[in-house]
Amino acid sequence: MDDSKPLTFILPVLQRAEGLLEFAISLLGRLNKLNIFLLVASIALFSFLVLGRYGRFFRESEIRFAVLAVFVLVGAFLLKASGLKQNWGVLLIASLLFITFGFKIASYYATDISTYPFSLGWSEGSRYYYASLFFSESIYDLSLPPSVLHPSRYLMQSVPFLIPDSPIWSHRLWQVMLWVVTTLTTSYLLARRLSIPDQLRKWAFIIWVFLFLLLGPVFYHLQVSVILVLLLFDRRKFGQSLLAVLLASAWAGFSRVNWYPVPAILATTLFFLETPIDRQSLWRYLAKPILWVCL
Repeated sequence: MDDSKPLTFILPVLQRAEGLLEFAISLLGRLNKLNIFLLVASIALFSFLVLGRYGRFFRESEIRFAVLAVFVLVGAFLLKASGLKQNWGVLLIASLLFITFGFKIASYYATDISTYPFSLGWSEGSRYYYASLFFSESIYDLSLPPSVLHPSRYLMQSVPFLIPDSPIWSHRLWQVMLWVVTTLTTSYLLARRLSIPDQLRKWAFIIWVFLFLLLGPVFYHLQVSVILVLLLFDRRKFGQSLLAVLLASAWAGFSRVNWYPVPAILATTLFFLETPIDRQSLWRYLAKPILWVCL
């Protein structure tokens, strides 16, 4: 049997498929950056199919992963057609991250923003009650102290109570915004410190950190301390860095006592990663992080 016969059959097929792919990319390439809007539309379509009225057809994990794989390929194709020069591996990873991010946002809308009068999750009613204590006089006509359990979280959650008789969906919407905006801010500030030059890789990293932080999740009121350090810490400005650690530590102590040392640890980590020792003595090099930790 001639082993070359299968190759003579397969190679032309692959070459023709590659030619069709290049033709399609050049055709869509005329849309330039409009391909990004098509990518957003495809992400919305995937979320609608899985979370919407047709979700019952995608409950099996095999079907869902197969549909996801198709949309990831389409997303990578649209990224390539938009003019990006990265290789297909990077585009596929970026497409997967973008679709997962869109699906996460859509799942918040589908499950967490609701007029349902009863609790949607563990202790939801208790959390809204603790948040209301910051306005106890206007709501209950009583002066009640705030909860000692996570007071910073309930302070952040209390904002909708500024609107009299605010509906339950507004409180749920506000909490979703706290989760999304706070976590995205943390992710963006971390990516900014890393100075990632490639924009696609930068935003893929931001979304990866966003999804990673929500796995735990890392609560939004605790991320405020991280944001303060990432935003204000500067190894060349000792006073500003010290202020960042003090403010972040105060908020961490107000949030949860076991998070009190986290800002100093984070600032020390950034210092070691960003500051070369050069020719200075070890004790002089360690003086600033030791001071942050001791404070």
